[in-house]
Amino acid sequence: MSLMQTIRTKLTESRKAGKPIELSVLQVVLGEATMAEARSGKTPTDEEIEKIIRKTMLGNQETMGLMEQKGLVNETYARLKGENAFLQTLLPQTLGVADIVTALGEVAEAVKSAKNDGQATGVAMKQLKGKGLKVLGDDVSAAVRQMRGG
Repeated sequence: MSLMQTIRTKLTESRKAGKPIELSVLQVVLGEATMAEARSGKTPTDEEIEKIIRKTMLGNQETMGLMEQKGLVNETYARLKGENAFLQTLLPQTLGVADIVTALGEVAEAVKSAKNDGQATGVAMKQLKGKGLKVLGDDVSAAVRQMRGG
């Protein structure tokens, strides 16, 4: 089942179960995905839907950070935190920095000897994608810096 189908199924389940937090955030994600589909004329891929979910989570995290700075940890803050916890369940598991370093063992020398971090990250991404591993760009960058002693 595609991620878009999963979201639609969970939206129906949330509506029937009376779960307002899940319902509202799923409507936002589905709305963004529908807009992307209307713009491009094709159904968004799972990767594109994942980007929409991560973007939504990032927006929530930024808002929560501002709320913390202003001492406004209230029910809105709790709702945003609940939305992010729920959205996280929709995303595939990704490797952490330590696991990425381990997965890059075969190309460690190439990563270390690259001219700069950008080239090293390119080598790392090629290796990880070739193995079909799910990773976040920031985690790969951190793993490369760690491997290069930076």
